[in-house]
Amino acid sequence: MVDKTRHVAVCPDCQSSITLPPAPELWMRVTCPECGTQLEIVDDNPWELDYAEDYEGEEETEDMDYENYDEGLDDDKDSPWNT
Repeated sequence: MVDKTRHVAVCPDCQSSITLPPAPELWMRVTCPECGTQLEIVDDNPWELDYAEDYEGEEETEDMDYENYDEGLDDDKDSPWNT
């Protein structure tokens, strides 16, 4: 027997109802047909969607160079940190 249950969740962005695919799985990505927001299925009881995070193609942020961090800072001779 084939399960004909309609799985529905709510878009967190525009609050519209979204019909999920026939066999939804956790972390599956869906797109809201109303607002176009990329979403992920984050819970299955009840079905809940959240904003999808972009793991693929994310640009890596460069680490700050702390070696020369204090260059250019004014030396305050009266500062309690300069002992």
